Amino acid sequence: SKASTPPNDTTKPASLPRRVPWTTSHVKGTPEPPPPYRTNRLFPKLGFKNPVVISFAPGSKRIFVGDQAGKVWSFPNDPAVEKADLVLDVKEIIKTNPGNERVKGVDALYGLTFHPDFARNRFCYVCYVVNGEGRGPDKRLADGTRVSRFKVTDTEPPRCIPESEQIVISWLQGGHNGGCLHFGPQDGCLYISTGDGGFANPP
Repeated sequence: SKASTPPNDTTKPASLPRRVPWTTSHVKGTPEPPPPYRTNRLFPKLGFKNPVVISFAPGSKRIFVGDQAGKVWSFPNDPAVEKADLVLDVKEIIKTNPGNERVKGVDALYGLTFHPDFARNRFCYVCYVVNGEGRGPDKRLADGTRVSRFKVTDTEPPRCIPESEQIVISWLQGGHNGGCLHFGPQDGCLYISTGDGGFANPP
């Protein structure tokens, strides 16, 4: 037979040790509200749709912005600037560069960074995602998430040279892509965040 506890058992757990009040904290600011601040638009005449990344090229005075639709823009670091210049359009790349026979469109652009020695070699790195025929598990492209290196023209404004693309690494297209790109400040290595290629909203 198995022992059981009667339904009306009122046994109490052992008493817990007495808690000592913490009275030596020097944390300030709570529950008082944070100091007031105001945001200011640095570039009031510029606007971007769904920007996902901002980056700076060593040796350049321009600011670079990537949007989710697959375009990279640049503009001078001047509050009076009125328009941004197109640096790269991933949609045009997949139309012209070889090896994209199964690619049907662009899902997103997520990462953008520049080589530490950009002023000399003109290399930039972009993480973007392309899609195939459909959205099902068997339709995803095994190499749909890509980190590519491009050569950038030494012109004003600069442009990525489409045919200079070299795919550094690729992995499964999906909703969990990762795609953040940064060079280590000490070792100069390119660090890439990746995802598992799973769907963004799994059932």
